[in-house]
Amino acid sequence: MLRRLLPLGVFGPTLMVAGCLMTSIGVEHPNLVRSMDFGQPQIVHLCVYLDDGISEATARQLLASWDEQANAFKLAVQVSSYQALPRNAFFHQALLDEIVAQPLAPNCDRALYFVNRELGDFVWGDLLALALPMPEVLGEVDDATFTHGFVVAKRLSLNQLVLSPYLTTRHELYHLMGCRRHFDMPNCYQSIRALKRREQVLLAKGVSLKLKEAPFYPTWDGYSDSTLDSRQAVNEVLNERAD
Repeated sequence: MLRRLLPLGVFGPTLMVAGCLMTSIGVEHPNLVRSMDFGQPQIVHLCVYLDDGISEATARQLLASWDEQANAFKLAVQVSSYQALPRNAFFHQALLDEIVAQPLAPNCDRALYFVNRELGDFVWGDLLALALPMPEVLGEVDDATFTHGFVVAKRLSLNQLVLSPYLTTRHELYHLMGCRRHFDMPNCYQSIRALKRREQVLLAKGVSLKLKEAPFYPTWDGYSDSTLDSRQAVNEVLNERAD
């Protein structure tokens, strides 16, 4: 991400070695994870959007990158739907805008868009980068709600030899699950745990019943340290940003 979060893969081939450091949020601390109480198993319902040429099978393979984390955090990703969303954009911000324009549906906690590669991506990411350090963003999550993101799902550029779609998907899922910062895994774990606990509080208060919507895995408000506790709240923030 180019604003408060660093982008995954904004390095041309000349910086590919540095780029490989961006395949995760940071250095994992498995002993710390095991020492933390992440409560009961919970599910995040994901609506998946597919560009032309990206199959459901491909999406499932990439989403499997979260399996190990699902066990560690007791936080599984369950796909609610697969929907076609042909790509109409080129640059990363326009791609992000395409998925952000999709409101969270009643059965969705998060939305993830798997994007195909185009010849222009290769020209931008590799051929032009031989002369100029052209940025190439392989995945991004919106920084207003951390609920919508995209992943470039097919290999084409040199950067993807180290920043594979599989690793990119796991990286963006970390953000969608609650991580707001790069390279601070203790904070990441605490953020995920905090959202899980917040969901339990919301369930106990019957918030979703009052709003007449399905239970919602909350998310962080990108402009404060508070949470967004319903799909309605998320959609309102994104609508305000669009306006």
